[in-house]
Amino acid sequence: MTEVFNLRSRPDAYQTGMTSSGDLAVMGMLFPWAVAVFFRPDGAFSAVQQEPLNIDARPSQRFEPFVEAHFLAVLHAWQQKLGFKESPIQVQAFFLSDYRIGIRELPLDLQDYMDNPVQYPEEDQEEFTNDIDSWKAEGNFVFTWGIDYHVSREGETF
Repeated sequence: MTEVFNLRSRPDAYQTGMTSSGDLAVMGMLFPWAVAVFFRPDGAFSAVQQEPLNIDARPSQRFEPFVEAHFLAVLHAWQQKLGFKESPIQVQAFFLSDYRIGIRELPLDLQDYMDNPVQYPEEDQEEFTNDIDSWKAEGNFVFTWGIDYHVSREGETF
């Protein structure tokens, strides 16, 4: 059985839910676009789409109120068109490197240790091993939406 990961909306970054066609989706802003990642009902990745924000703003202005208000208008119109209803979703692991969106099982520092344990001092190896064991036992994972979010088994960011 394929592992699934619970995701819940993080209102300041992305929203999770279902479309009227039954697809699962994660939607949010990745300047200069509104982006939607779609999944089949079993949680398997199916497609990614983007809508241009069509706003005259520099990347450094992406958090300015006029940009956020415009983005929310674009996003809400798109969500209405899709019949999007916000809800928690379960998805399979995926990663879209062109967008920096996806799921990883471990944070970068722990993954680096797993990939290169001999490059770390012996006195740190036990601590890394314990951290990895705890991370996995708790069911945590990393969801990347432009930046990395640590997520609990229940889909909550922490």
